[in-house]
Amino acid sequence: MIIPVHMFAFADEGDRSMIRPVEIPTGEAESARMVEGLLELVFRYGQNEIQSKKFPSVSVGDVADINGRYFMALGTGWQELTKDEFDNLKTPTSWYAYGFNAKKAIKKN
Repeated sequence: MIIPVHMFAFADEGDRSMIRPVEIPTGEAESARMVEGLLELVFRYGQNEIQSKKFPSVSVGDVADINGRYFMALGTGWQELTKDEFDNLKTPTSWYAYGFNAKKAIKKN
């Protein structure tokens, strides 16, 4: 299973282009019965020590896309975002995620 992770944590301001494909072994993905378990696998397999890629490791402020549901990595755990919130995130997001308030990263129109 491949989960795309939007690398927003340390992106240049306004850059939303970098996406890391995190590969989770099928058996482990199938045994993750809930989204929370799958997100923990995304974080684990998104580390370059586990699965080397030409991307930074998954970090606080990055956003995983699981079947059209968006989850931002926080200092502890993940926070689900609506599609509108995801579409309006300001990058970089690490400052907001470290502060445990991803909602402050959303642009106000």
